[in-house]
Amino acid sequence: MKTLYSTIVILSCVVAQTYGQVTVGVRIAKSPTVTPGTNHVFVNRQDATNESLFNIDQVSYSEQLGLMARLDRGKFWCMSEIMYGQRTERYSMIYTRELQTGQAPSMMNEKRSFLELPVSAGVSLGVIEVFSGFSVTHDFGFKNELEQIEGYSTTRNALRAGWHSGIGVHVGHVSMDVRYQQEFGNYGDGRYINGQELLLRNTPGRLLITAGFHI
Repeated sequence: MKTLYSTIVILSCVVAQTYGQVTVGVRIAKSPTVTPGTNHVFVNRQDATNESLFNIDQVSYSEQLGLMARLDRGKFWCMSEIMYGQRTERYSMIYTRELQTGQAPSMMNEKRSFLELPVSAGVSLGVIEVFSGFSVTHDFGFKNELEQIEGYSTTRNALRAGWHSGIGVHVGHVSMDVRYQQEFGNYGDGRYINGQELLLRNTPGRLLITAGFHI
C-alpha cells in the first residue's frame, strides 16, 4: 500500500512538471448519518425457532482528514486524495416469532477504520467547479459484534470500489464541495449466517461535505 501511494505521488509530480500546474494541500470531510431504509432478509428459514429478520439500521462516519494533490490545465483539472476515517454500520436482528410481541430487535455494530483514495476529474466554471470520479477504499481495524451470532462467518474483501460526483467552489487557496458517493456493492455482502449470505438490497451511498486548503 505504501508503494502504491509513493508511486502515485511520483507520477503526479512528473505529470505536473510536464503538462500543467500542481498544488498540494490538506482536506477535511464529514458525512451525515445514513439511514438506508427497510430491506430486510430472512435468515434460518428452515428453523422455526431461530428464524429471524436481519436488517441494517444506520451507518455513521467520523470526520475524515487527509492530503490531496491537484493538477490544473486551463479550466480542466484532476485531483487525487487520500483520506482517513472510521465507519460504523449498525445492524438489527429479531426472531420472527417476536415480531408481534413488541420486542425490540438486537443491535450489533461493525466498526472499521479506512483509507480512501478518490481520483476526480473536473472543470472550473469561474469559481464554481463540477467533477466526478472513482475511488478505492482499504478497510482495516475491524471490530465486529456480528461475530457473536451463532453460525456467523465472513469472506469480506478489505478493498471496496465506488464512484462519486459533486459540485463545489474554489477561491484562492480554499475549496469546498458537496459530493455524493456510492459503492459498487450492497450492505451485507460477504457476511453469512449458516452459509446464507446476508445480502441486502441497499447500495451503500452517502453525501460528503469537504473543505480543503491548497498550497
